[in-house]
Amino acid sequence: MKTQFTTIFLALFLLLSCYCTIAQDIFAIQSKNLPRQDSVLVVVPDDYSSNPTKSYKTIFMLHGWSGNFRQWSSIVNLQDYANKYDFILVCPDGLYDSWYVNSPAHHNQKYADYFFNDLYPTITKKYRVATQNVFITGLSMGGYGAYYLFLAQPNLFKGVAATSALFDIRKFPKRFGLPKTFGGYDSAKWGNYSIVERIKAWESKDKVLYFDCGKNDLFFPNNQEMFKICQYLGVKVVFKEQDGVHDKKYWAKTILQHFEFFAEQ
Repeated sequence: MKTQFTTIFLALFLLLSCYCTIAQDIFAIQSKNLPRQDSVLVVVPDDYSSNPTKSYKTIFMLHGWSGNFRQWSSIVNLQDYANKYDFILVCPDGLYDSWYVNSPAHHNQKYADYFFNDLYPTITKKYRVATQNVFITGLSMGGYGAYYLFLAQPNLFKGVAATSALFDIRKFPKRFGLPKTFGGYDSAKWGNYSIVERIKAWESKDKVLYFDCGKNDLFFPNNQEMFKICQYLGVKVVFKEQDGVHDKKYWAKTILQHFEFFAEQ
């Protein structure tokens, strides 16, 4: 009987110990700027609770087209990265195909307004965010979104990165839910939302931009174009072209590079 009790006690102890090392929250935000509530996954370092006066670097991690707030956690172990790099990680839901913008085709879908007026303030109030050390990154649609949001309010971010991003939405006018979000194709109108055009209005050029793309990725030529534009504009930029395609295997490799880049900032 004593042996059985000891075994049960040890099992419960191990279970609770494992649970305590998973420092993650999932909650929803209801906003007038979105057609439905937004789910958010937040991962904090294991030492977060034991350091009540410490503020942490924070990364907003945006998912790709057709994904959701769990996409990054399905690619890498976010808890391990939060612990290793001492970052708070924030993974919001991009509503499948919002492209993280105020949609000109759907007036009740204003994701950029939601990000700046609802999500960002909620995270900085709920968690001990070092607001001078906030970064943003994303994959594919999320990479586009990271740059779109960064260029909208660059003073809120210390750095930006993207992997496999589409920097010019005009290249694929009938794909990836773009007509649904941006409306019927209009080159001038869509150009206003394309990063290759918006980067030209960024005046300060005081931060180093980072992006990468696999050489066999559909978006690779567009990434090369973005790099040339940055060089022409005198923007400080790191562009990594490397082997890979548009898939989880590639992103699992590149997101580690993003963490390393942000850790050095």
